[in-house]
Amino acid sequence: MYPPGSSPRPGDPVGEILRGARIVSIVMLLGVLAFVGIVYGLPLGGGRAQVMVLPAALFGLVAPAVGYRVYHTMRERNPRDEPLRVRCQAFLRAIIVPLAITEGAALLGLVVYMLSRDLVALTGSLTHVLLTGAVWPSRTRLDLFVGNGR
Repeated sequence: MYPPGSSPRPGDPVGEILRGARIVSIVMLLGVLAFVGIVYGLPLGGGRAQVMVLPAALFGLVAPAVGYRVYHTMRERNPRDEPLRVRCQAFLRAIIVPLAITEGAALLGLVVYMLSRDLVALTGSLTHVLLTGAVWPSRTRLDLFVGNGR
């Protein structure tokens, strides 16, 4: 089921947290992509929703920067004297919070797109997909976060 060496060994906190972080990342990405499919199938919108396109697009552009800053702040505050399991759990939180911020921007953009049918509103959705790929939980990233890779 897993490639050799990718399945966590029992009692391996790093492997368990890494697997959990990957599952959370995939679920957050699939939630946005599923909503894209739903929105695409709905009838065309219109009306006063055009006024929300620019704020949704700006939120979609700002959210990754906020998420980046949150990740690095959490990394800097991760105490090196804590047990490995605690540091690994902090890594999981540091992955989830930035992705949740960009997911919020992505979903707002999708709702505005659903109402206005202006592609500019999808900026947040695009940045969320790109950010999910950019911060994909890897063993190297986890080791750097918890202090094993320094």
